[in-house]
Amino acid sequence: MEREITPKAEKPEETKSGSTGRQRKNQMSKEFMSKSSLAEGVGRTTGYDRFESGDEVDHLTFGRGTILSVREMGADLLYEIAFDSCGTKKLMATYAKLRRA
Repeated sequence: MEREITPKAEKPEETKSGSTGRQRKNQMSKEFMSKSSLAEGVGRTTGYDRFESGDEVDHLTFGRGTILSVREMGADLLYEIAFDSCGTKKLMATYAKLRRA
């Protein structure tokens, strides 16, 4: 029985800068993380009203609701809200766009 000899896998092609695609991807990821939007204050809850348990709120899509709990999640807040029309939802403060009812 004869065995076929297969050539060894070729090395990844290098870019003009001398780095492989994977090295470039890692470098780009590090650059993105260093310029992260969180580092510049995006995602912080300072621009929004801070609500407490029991507060009545209005949401554009879900309507009127009552805050059940508030938990810190990194630089943001997680609200658990019981809405009159659709039950309980968990929303991040940055994206919830809540208003006092």
